[in-house]
Amino acid sequence: MPAKIRTDVLVVGAGPVGLLTACLLSRHGLRVRIIDQNSGPELRSDACLLHSRTVSLLNNLGLDAKVSDLGHQVETICFYEARERRAEVKLSELGIEFPLPLMMPQGELKELLESRLKHAGIEVAWNHRLSELDPQGEKVAATIQELAISAKGYIIPHMDWEVEKTEQLQARYVVGADGDDSRVAQLVGIGYEVASGPEFYLICELESDWAIQDEVCVVLDPEMTSLLWPLGGNTFRWCFQLNEEDLGHFPFKERSFISIEQPALDQANRESIEALLEQRAPWFTGAIGDVHWSTGAQFTRRLAARFGDHRCWLLGDAAHVTSPAGMQSMNCGLAEAEQLASLLASILQKRSGTQALDQFSRNCREQWHRLLGINGPIQPQPGITPWVRDRAARILSSIPASSRELGAAAKRLALDFEGREC
Repeated sequence: MPAKIRTDVLVVGAGPVGLLTACLLSRHGLRVRIIDQNSGPELRSDACLLHSRTVSLLNNLGLDAKVSDLGHQVETICFYEARERRAEVKLSELGIEFPLPLMMPQGELKELLESRLKHAGIEVAWNHRLSELDPQGEKVAATIQELAISAKGYIIPHMDWEVEKTEQLQARYVVGADGDDSRVAQLVGIGYEVASGPEFYLICELESDWAIQDEVCVVLDPEMTSLLWPLGGNTFRWCFQLNEEDLGHFPFKERSFISIEQPALDQANRESIEALLEQRAPWFTGAIGDVHWSTGAQFTRRLAARFGDHRCWLLGDAAHVTSPAGMQSMNCGLAEAEQLASLLASILQKRSGTQALDQFSRNCREQWHRLLGINGPIQPQPGITPWVRDRAARILSSIPASSRELGAAAKRLALDFEGREC
């Protein structure tokens, strides 16, 4: 007979959004269980761009000093086409009382949040996979499988995962922060609106003597988007959107998001990166040093038909996926985590009713309809330049901001976008 465990909230997924959700729920005094089917944090740490609002949220958790030490501050977002610098936004001049955005290793962010959880007496249950969900009135019964590696075969053993133990957990709410292939969404039966077809990217991290260290640069060619993020210490991250002609040079699989690590680039890949830089960013005159790694990624812009269903709710990439340009999906997911944690605490502590969750879902979907362009094109304001007008949607999705600061940045470019919280 599987053991029965009870908790207030089960969080599925231990990425940044899931970890922050668990931290905030615990801070509200709720019992939390957090599981992830992976064996532990990823060994390689991608860089992530933390929006101003995210930095402020982490500051409120008392992580400001550590985040500032690990992060690299970004001052300006600038837009290019080939050699020409077409537009820019000084993020420090938006009139928002938030810190500036920060680039930092995602692994470091997750380590900080997991450490905060441990301090609260909560451990991530790695190697634990959600198998089934069964809503039962005012609770949800979750079947969780604990996984273990087994070796099969005689001469050359084949390593595989198998179910070592099964447990039954009763939670008053379940939060799915388990990525774009969300098991929670599948079990609850939540579908998705697709805003646009798949986009393919080559992402690489390299060293260069390029002097500018505080600008995020976005190259908007007629069809392709390329991005440069400074990581500090003469390290940069380039992200190149690929067309069909480019795809034959890089490995991909048919998933809405995949990440294939190549720790040591061969000479052919290095030459491909140099050719892309020469073609798309001739203004980038820095000499290329070591290339640390490259990754192939595929994104399909989409939005969940609803953010939740009674006792089960979605956050982050489980609810929405967009391009990597402005890293809006993760950062908006972190902001959504703050709001949902507060709502669940208020409901479970009998301070408000469940109707607030439905309003949360409606507000988030309305905001994401605008971010993804599902409601139609962004309207220009008087004084907009033709170049910005023709690329309005791509520019908006490339700005490393969300909520009020995204609205303020859009206004600087004469784009009509009201940044609001869910």
